Amino acid sequence: MLSQMLLAMGLAAALNFLAIGAGLVFASGRAAPFRFVGAVGAFLTAAAMVMIWAGEVAMPFWRNLAEQAEFLLTLASGPVFFLIIASLAGAARRYGLIVAPAIAAGVILAGMSGGAPDIRGAVLVQIGYTAAAYVAVMRFALRPKTFYFAKAMVFALAAIHAAQLLRMAGPGNAMLAPIVPTATAIVASIFVSVMVARLVATRSSPKATSSATLEDLRTALVRENAYLDPDFKLADLASAAGLRSAEASALINQETGAGFVSFLNSERLRHAAALLAAPEEERTSIEAIALMSGFRSRSAFYRAFQAAFGQTPAAYRKSHA
Repeated sequence: MLSQMLLAMGLAAALNFLAIGAGLVFASGRAAPFRFVGAVGAFLTAAAMVMIWAGEVAMPFWRNLAEQAEFLLTLASGPVFFLIIASLAGAARRYGLIVAPAIAAGVILAGMSGGAPDIRGAVLVQIGYTAAAYVAVMRFALRPKTFYFAKAMVFALAAIHAAQLLRMAGPGNAMLAPIVPTATAIVASIFVSVMVARLVATRSSPKATSSATLEDLRTALVRENAYLDPDFKLADLASAAGLRSAEASALINQETGAGFVSFLNSERLRHAAALLAAPEEERTSIEAIALMSGFRSRSAFYRAFQAAFGQTPAAYRKSHA
């Protein structure tokens, strides 16, 4: 019964990650480095799920090979996941040497265990890379949607790590054998569902059919400084431009490749940058400038500003003093 459950969960996780990898290979909405590294990570995870299953139910000879493969795949997935996060910030090439600690750990662990794989050590190395990825998420200048997407990936992997630690805590407990494939299958299913939902939404989203242009929307946005109102919504912009909300949203997506919030924030950030560079606002706090520019919180302002200008508001002010 347990072997059947392990087989089912392992295959479900493997198939889901194969679907994620294939989706990334053929996707067009993300940058090429993210698609490549993400697909590699998905395929590695799919292979690891197969190896976990083989290591539990296969014959002794094949079990040894499966355990060695699982060890190597677990080690490799750590730096690959970090590079996935780095690629979201366009910094994957900068961190190419991040694989070195995993290689060194593999050599050390193999030497300490007499050449036999020690999956516990590989899991701990993998957890270390996930922790480093979380630190990177908090330090990289990511756009809001990308920031939350990256955090979701880190937390999803943390859930899998919890399952790995439980499995390690009871190596002789047959009841814990399916826990890692089960956790991985659940996480993979969630991500596949999100991918499918986004694909359906993209295919079914309305196209802009009116004669309005992006410049018409921008004119409506800056009219009477409407964008400085923190409660300004898509419906307000559409009404000012004489459009339906769906038409305004579709027009923004088609012309900019981004959504309404990014379009709105571009005007707010332009206003904030002008205030930061203005000598008469030299004594105005950055928090006040954020509020004056339509942002509700300091953190949202900092994140959006750094993503747009590549530096913090304080650094921007200093460079324009």
